[in-house]
Amino acid sequence: MSVTLVELTNTDHTFYPTLGPFLARREVHAYLGGNVWDDDAKTWIVARHRRRTVGFVAVAARGRRWLVESLYITPDAPQGTGEALAAAAVARCGPAELHAIARHAHAGPYLAVGFTITSQTKEFARMTRPAQQKEVEK
Repeated sequence: MSVTLVELTNTDHTFYPTLGPFLARREVHAYLGGNVWDDDAKTWIVARHRRRTVGFVAVAARGRRWLVESLYITPDAPQGTGEALAAAAVARCGPAELHAIARHAHAGPYLAVGFTITSQTKEFARMTRPAQQKEVEK
């Protein structure tokens, strides 16, 4: 897989040219099950392939836990892009407890990196990844 991952916030000069085209797209909203929102507390991890954006995920600290949200991959994204984005979100958040909500059809990348489903509705899975202990250096 030849995906490059880049972190952005809304203060980066490339943020809107990179993610702006996705923020108001009907197919993105349908994939996610709602609108994509940005705020100042979010860091976005963007997957690029052959100079094109093929996916993204946002992470935001909320107290002692982190939200991982808006994980989207394009239909032509290379195999494993969703898992790479989810893994990058986990790495970005460190050992904190993580929370996510995704449509059932798109929960796979979260489950692949250690999230478990804690509750479900007809369309969505609410998932948590427990805080991880930091390894003690010897």
